[in-house]
Amino acid sequence: MDPDRIGMIGFSAGAALTMATALDKGEAKPAFLGNIYGPLGAVDVPPDAPPLFAAIAADDPLFPFNVGLIENWRKANRPVEFHYYERGGHGFGMYPKETTSTGWFDAFVRWLGMHGHLRPKAKA
Repeated sequence: MDPDRIGMIGFSAGAALTMATALDKGEAKPAFLGNIYGPLGAVDVPPDAPPLFAAIAADDPLFPFNVGLIENWRKANRPVEFHYYERGGHGFGMYPKETTSTGWFDAFVRWLGMHGHLRPKAKA
């Protein structure tokens, strides 16, 4: 197992837990973060914050438009990818539907690959 390729992804309240765990000053140091239809309010971003992937729908009734998290990740010069879907509501998950939010998981996998998290560890 390669700890440099273990990340965290959370959905809704799980996204809030993922962010709190990753930003805590404790021992958890995930290699990447996925915040899927979770809160996007501003947080303090440490200089060594992992790459962040975030996805939310514009019509999510639980989290009104707020991109402080994304703005602060960018201000800290940390990698961030943000998908703001026109429709999907809250909890759009992975099941097929007629909205573009259906594609979030494919985008997430491509993003993981771009950051090298899908390649096997080089043999010494």
